[in-house]
Amino acid sequence: MSRGLQGQQAWVVQRVTAIYLAAFVILAVGALLAVPADAASWRSLVGHPVSLVLIAFFYVALLWHAWIGIRDVFVDYLHVFWIRLTAYILLLLYLAGCGLWIAKVLITTTLT
Repeated sequence: MSRGLQGQQAWVVQRVTAIYLAAFVILAVGALLAVPADAASWRSLVGHPVSLVLIAFFYVALLWHAWIGIRDVFVDYLHVFWIRLTAYILLLLYLAGCGLWIAKVLITTTLT
């Protein structure tokens, strides 16, 4: 019976997502330093399929990283079951809402 990511698995996921997030930020800063001249150039850069996949992976990694990190804080500091459960549900709803908003933005970017 699996109970989700725990212990070493969660630790490994945290490290892998952190490495991807850091690498993406470094690449994004590099792209910002070579700022395209106009909005059409930016749109073509961000709208490129490879860029969209990298951006989507960035946000998936960010949301997953946040879930594991905040979940661990809840486990450590929220000892009353119903308070922890409420916090989990609120966090899950918030992260799901963020994920849906990000998906909408990325889909809108591909359609325009």
